[in-house]
Amino acid sequence: MSQNNKSMLKILLLGDEFVGKSCLVHRYVYGGYSEKNLNEFPVALVGTKIDLENEREVSTQEAQKWCDDLLIPYFECSAQDGTNVKAAFHALLLRVMNSRT
Repeated sequence: MSQNNKSMLKILLLGDEFVGKSCLVHRYVYGGYSEKNLNEFPVALVGTKIDLENEREVSTQEAQKWCDDLLIPYFECSAQDGTNVKAAFHALLLRVMNSRT
């Protein structure tokens, strides 16, 4: 293995609302704690493999309602045919850029 290869670790924090997931990330990233609303970590839900409609387990309406309740964008994408891939990444990138201003 080349020394230029880097490993990537992805962490997903799950839990009910207001249990401290964002506070934990805030502590790690910024080294501090804040009791203010910590919705500063840009999030979007991306439903993938929409080209496999017959294998869907969550309806578009159910996912959209969940995202509307959480005030986060929802995209349905297909890596196979390219549907909404750019739109999802662009929207998340804009949220990241806007959260830093």
